[in-house]
Amino acid sequence: MQPDGNFPTTKSPNPEEKDALRLAIELAKEENIDLIVGTDPDADRVGIAVRDNSGEYVTLTGNQIGVLLLDYLIQSRKAKGTLKNNAVVIKSIVSTNMAKSIAEQNGVHLMDVLTGFKFIGEKIKEFETTNEYSFLFGFEESNGYLAGTYARDKDAIVASMLIAEMACYYQLKEMNLYEALNVLYTKYGFFEEQCVSITIGGLNGLETMKGIMSSLRQTPPTAFAGIEIAKVRDYQSGKVVNVENGEEQDTGLPNADVLFYELTDGSSVIVRPSGTEPKLKLYIMVKADSKPEAANKKEQLVQDSKSLIGKLSENDICI
Repeated sequence: MQPDGNFPTTKSPNPEEKDALRLAIELAKEENIDLIVGTDPDADRVGIAVRDNSGEYVTLTGNQIGVLLLDYLIQSRKAKGTLKNNAVVIKSIVSTNMAKSIAEQNGVHLMDVLTGFKFIGEKIKEFETTNEYSFLFGFEESNGYLAGTYARDKDAIVASMLIAEMACYYQLKEMNLYEALNVLYTKYGFFEEQCVSITIGGLNGLETMKGIMSSLRQTPPTAFAGIEIAKVRDYQSGKVVNVENGEEQDTGLPNADVLFYELTDGSSVIVRPSGTEPKLKLYIMVKADSKPEAANKKEQLVQDSKSLIGKLSENDICI
């Protein structure tokens, strides 16, 4: 087969999308393959598919791959005695909060940065100068991972090798990566995440989007799906406001047009507009005591968040 830069075998060569691995899954069924790994054309993002408990192939999300790699790196270094006391994990603010639970329970520092791997790269450079932390792992929910300081951007080549190594590690424990993920949920809590992209229609879509963000700041919501908001991080003002007592503190990050709602049950709703097109992105992150409860809570938050944006928009929206 001759390489074709139009990538005719898939709608988009994006490992975030299940269709990108469709042909690989078909071949895996014929050949009885345990693990499917696929990168994007420039090999900076990677996606995987594994069998679930029913034997069907499922694709794991960028967040799920991220927490699997994070826990594997921590446990393997613990076993070798090479996990440093000042080890740090860096993730984007819209990536899963499960990383925080894993880091905290294993004595590893965790740091949030704005969306964009350049911010992770900046921290790596900073720590090489200050020696305050030793970089262990960085990731974004959009299937970007970096283990090591040899680069300043996500790298799907090394990540793919780590995924294969991790799969072998769990196979020796008679588990595949789907089963390993469920073990992590039992240990650290059941987390669910979803990103919803909302297109604002009309000729003045960009202005409408700006108006929605302005309305959210001027008349902030008090709850999502009946769950009260505990704190509001407004990265544009650079402030975190405690809703109950009004106390403020700095976000500690550069200014950005992002609203981050921390709910009283530990869930999060994040609203971030696109800088190039009339689209709003909603990031929903939840934690619960069981997988069904987490899935149900996530769905309720997704629907309530979309409803709120719809009410604030004067134009048609497409989800």
